[in-house]
Amino acid sequence: MGPEPTTPTRSHAVVPLTPASTPRSPLQLSPAPTLVESSPPPSPRTDKLAAAFAMHDYLVRQGPPDLDVPFPFFATIGGQSVGKSSGLSALLNVGYVSRSHREAVDVADEKVVLWSSSGTATHGPTLIHSCHRPGEGFESSIEIQITDPQPACPKRVAFTTSRIENRGALEQAMRWAGDEARRTGRTGACKIRSYNDLKEMGDSERQRDAGDWPRFTTNEVRLTISGPQQKDVSIVDLSGLHGNDQTVYGLAETYISKPECVVILCIPAGGKEPSIGEPEVALVQKHRPEGKGVMGIITKADSIGGDTSGPYGKLIAGTSTDMGAFTPEHGWSPLRLRTYDERATSDDEVHMIQACLFTQPHWAALAKETGKAFGIDATAQELSRINESAVLQNFNVIRTRLSDLKLKNEKRMHALPAEVTDPVGTTHEFIHDIAERLQARFLRQAVGSDGLYELQKGLIVKLGGIIPLFLPFREGDVERGELYNELSLPDVWLGETRGKDVYLESVRAEVHKNTQKRNGECDCEAVRMSFAGMCTQEWQTLCLANIDAVWEAVNKGVEEVVDDVCGDLKLELASQMKSILREKQQSFRQQTIQLTDSLCDSESEDPWLIDVREGKVGVSIDHATKHFSDEYDKLYNPAPPELGRPCASDPIDPPMSGKEAKLVFEVMANVSVYLICGATRLGNVVGRETQSRVVRYLRQTASALRKGLELDGLEQQRLKRIKGLHEPDPEVVRNRADCFKTQQQLETFEGMLRQA
Repeated sequence: MGPEPTTPTRSHAVVPLTPASTPRSPLQLSPAPTLVESSPPPSPRTDKLAAAFAMHDYLVRQGPPDLDVPFPFFATIGGQSVGKSSGLSALLNVGYVSRSHREAVDVADEKVVLWSSSGTATHGPTLIHSCHRPGEGFESSIEIQITDPQPACPKRVAFTTSRIENRGALEQAMRWAGDEARRTGRTGACKIRSYNDLKEMGDSERQRDAGDWPRFTTNEVRLTISGPQQKDVSIVDLSGLHGNDQTVYGLAETYISKPECVVILCIPAGGKEPSIGEPEVALVQKHRPEGKGVMGIITKADSIGGDTSGPYGKLIAGTSTDMGAFTPEHGWSPLRLRTYDERATSDDEVHMIQACLFTQPHWAALAKETGKAFGIDATAQELSRINESAVLQNFNVIRTRLSDLKLKNEKRMHALPAEVTDPVGTTHEFIHDIAERLQARFLRQAVGSDGLYELQKGLIVKLGGIIPLFLPFREGDVERGELYNELSLPDVWLGETRGKDVYLESVRAEVHKNTQKRNGECDCEAVRMSFAGMCTQEWQTLCLANIDAVWEAVNKGVEEVVDDVCGDLKLELASQMKSILREKQQSFRQQTIQLTDSLCDSESEDPWLIDVREGKVGVSIDHATKHFSDEYDKLYNPAPPELGRPCASDPIDPPMSGKEAKLVFEVMANVSVYLICGATRLGNVVGRETQSRVVRYLRQTASALRKGLELDGLEQQRLKRIKGLHEPDPEVVRNRADCFKTQQQLETFEGMLRQA
């Protein structure tokens, strides 16, 4: 994989602190109605480019992090040692100056060097952002872009922590930056040694393990330079294509595949004839099959000799068929650059030698035929024109990116829940709706109220199911008691289930246990309570469980209604409302529990001591006593059979005397009647009182919510709090604010582009 896009973006943090990005133009862009300001007024061309550069820099610095801001740049493609870097140096005033050349002659202090570790070979990509800053001094800074950093490591690291204003120091800094890019490419290490760090080291320490560094790296050295001699241009100098090294080829493709890239295809004259099969030509043709955005450069033009009608001359004239249909959009231009033997020659002398070459008759004839001017100056002017056109056309690309991002941001905003503009009024509406729905659910014969009725009815059945079934015969006589009719009381319904069977001998044993031998008197209260006490404890458990079930059903209904009214996105408001209503439930629930405890306590007392036995209860006891006596006599004292009819069964000796039987039957009747009445009383009272408190609770839900949310007499800070309750969570609030801010930025940028 190649490095990140070649234009500076805000998507990757630079560590450590780096000086602010150097503007590409002296013009300072402002969001004010006037696009640019400048003094003195620039020429029309300068004004256009400066506005474009300023717009680009402004978008990079102030635009949203996910805004990809493309910018045209030149990238050189060619084999090794064909003069790519030297051509850049000559054409664009940035480039490689060999150490031998610098040592041999006093190079003008306006060259900026590319980096290499040895000789003149480029060992990795160099991205140069060059900015024309008339009237200001030279400044530069260097960063290293890491292609594949280790986890938690930055992708962009500042190599220089302060600006370099001396070109000699920059040459050294660029060489060391290239070494660091190669060294880091070996491991993807987090630690980039800064320029200041390296200045404190000796050569041996700086070059430690240099033999293990890769020959080529995809890590990118980024140089930003500005000054009066620099041109407004962005350049990427790439390693020369070498053999089958896929790193170099892949790296080249990373850059030339970008539509904003203008490719400078370099081939040398004097060797084998040009062909579409050459690696550099084939690579460019793969991504630019029609040659769009390509300028061809023929270096070593002096090797062509005195005849320009050959293969290279035909390329320049546009009549060559050696490269098939592939024709660079901007044609082929010949250059005659500095040779090794001219390393001690000044730039002016090199230019004079080149001028002499292209004034020779055969070159002059070719120039007349093609209508072109040859040489460094002419080619540099053509590149300047291409750059200007690409920069201005790039406004349309940026405008499209802005439109796409704006549409994306609008979709993101629409996906978020809408902001509530009147939170208090909306909350009042929610409260009214919740109260209405709850009452409709539980108080108006809806599904919920039917459920509560079934719980109350089920309580009565469960209470009745605890009452023991008294049987007026012995357990051993069960088969003879098959015709027994159970006791039933008029106007009493307890369901059909009863508790455990209590046979005659159990009651007799309890009577004998509580009869004094001295005077033969029976403690009937103790007998009654021995049987009744088994029920009252279980009744209390059942009543409390019923209360839990009723309020659980109510709470479930409350949660469903609140969630439905508030919706899934009003999670905080729904949570607050449910919390308030649950707290309100507790008071009503506790009231019911206290009443139940009191009722169960009273039922645990001997009913003979606290109930009125006259009237209906007394009649029921008399009815029950007669019922047990009659059923006993049917089994043990059957009437004689009618004349001519056989007995139903053999007679059984009665187990009790008449006096004892009367006492036992009275105990059975008293316990049965009082337990039946107690179960009925508990079932009706507890169930009824529980329902009554549910009704009162539901009618107070609206006032409880208004009070709990402090809606009455709302103050300003409470208004803010209520508004916050209508938001699903703080993340939504942040996202909505981010979207709104981004939308304002994008609209501002669009307006500025329209002015530009």
